[in-house]
This record gives sequence, C-alpha cells and structure tokens, in this order.
Amino acid sequence: MNTYAEMSAQLLIEAAAFFTKLAEKNQSIQRQMAENVATFRQMAELIKASPEGRIEHMSHGEMTARLLNEAATFFRSIGEQNLPLKEQMDQNADIYETVARIVAKNPSKRLENQG
Repeated sequence: MNTYAEMSAQLLIEAAAFFTKLAEKNQSIQRQMAENVATFRQMAELIKASPEGRIEHMSHGEMTARLLNEAATFFRSIGEQNLPLKEQMDQNADIYETVARIVAKNPSKRLENQG
C-alpha cells in the first residue's frame, strides 16, 4: 500500500469481512450486513481504480470517507454493547476516522513512514 486510497480500500474490505462474520452469527441482520458488504466492496474497488474520480457531486474520496466513518460509528457501537471489546473497537474506529479525514481531501496522498 502506497496511498491513502489503497489503505482505505483495504479498510473497507476488512470492514466487509467483519460484517460478513456478524451476519453469520445473527440472522436478523443478515440482509442489512449483505447490503453493507456489497457497498463497501464496491467502494473499495472504485477508490482503488480511480482515487481522484467523482460521481456527480461527490468525489470517490468523500464517498470512501463517509463509509469509513459509518464503520467507525458501528465499531464504537459494538464496543459500547460489549465492554470486553470496547478498547479494540475504539482503536479500530480511531484508525478508520483518521484515514477518512485524509482520504476525503487527498486520496492519492502517499503514506508516510514506510519501511
């Protein structure tokens, strides 16, 4: 991964995998999670293929940031409902929110501190 667009795509894929696991354990949310999985995977492909692209009034970076922030909110909610997971869910949410802020403005920005 060299850019925030690529990192964002990876985070979206990881969130989709998390949603898939949740759906496997809870039939009542399977339909909603399946929709989330499809949306997150589609956006991952879009931001990877065209980081600076736009659809109508919104950039791919802005759309990606919106989904990353939604995932962060969801992670925080899970942490509030399951206190043993709270610290990990909050850390995940922090990462998603940080990347969202950058990808919204500059998806092609290169990652720093790569070895």
